[in-house]
Amino acid sequence: MVCKKGQLQGRIPTQCPTVLYACSIVQYANTSGPLNNDYEVKCFNGYEMQPHLQARFECNWRGVWHPYVPRCIPDESCQVVYDSAKAEVKLMDGSGKRPNRRISSGQTISMACTQGHVPDNITLTCDRGVYNETSNTNPPLCKLVICEPPPLSADVVYTPMNKSYRFKDNVVIQRCQGKLWFQDYQRLSCTADGTWNGTATCTPYCQHGTEKWEEKQNSDLIKYIIRNITVESYQECLTYCKIYDRVLCRAFAYGFDQGKRRCRITYENPSSRNAIDMLGARQLWTVWFRKCD
Repeated sequence: MVCKKGQLQGRIPTQCPTVLYACSIVQYANTSGPLNNDYEVKCFNGYEMQPHLQARFECNWRGVWHPYVPRCIPDESCQVVYDSAKAEVKLMDGSGKRPNRRISSGQTISMACTQGHVPDNITLTCDRGVYNETSNTNPPLCKLVICEPPPLSADVVYTPMNKSYRFKDNVVIQRCQGKLWFQDYQRLSCTADGTWNGTATCTPYCQHGTEKWEEKQNSDLIKYIIRNITVESYQECLTYCKIYDRVLCRAFAYGFDQGKRRCRITYENPSSRNAIDMLGARQLWTVWFRKCD
């Protein structure tokens, strides 16, 4: 072809040379080719192809990329990398998100680690390549939390008695050995930092003075009944109470119910302000509870 008076004259060549520099250089990318008249464009790590995820482009004889000019811009999506054996990740619509995938900026996921691992349940929102809640590019790793046996005295009997515990495991204080009274928390939990959320001690019921049983009528109420037993006598009711060995039996009531002698045992203070009347209309019932003289 010949250029005359500012215009091209002649026939267009049947084959155009494919020269890399004829098209603009794609920044932040590796360009290789030609491969069957196409060029492969791969963005650097941390960059993504816009506007579509296409890898091959044609550089025509006019020096124009086809089907569009490839551009590599900073990747603002977030990685969703996690161990599926230790966590479950979902999008906000409830659908699952498989490991080693990505979510776009602005999307939110929920992550729940399996029993014994932290974090427990968290929500993460992708914001231009990082998660708002952690300022990291990946979700947090699920870590197993181990608690040693609770640091309780030998007088405290609890279950289960294991060599170690995991996050959210619980132990329940059953009783105190000997003639001691349980205090503090009845249920302890292994926390996310590997410690227990409370303690329990066993002490004499009366720190000062001597213990005695005080008798009152139904005006002193029993709260949270733990046993409702058919008995033959008041003494048998007292015996049942003592079986609990000052761990649960703080008071007991004895009376008749539907023609039978009944014994009701509680571990709450029957004189407490928040006590609930568990005896109803049984005005003839008598309540005994421990006190210190």
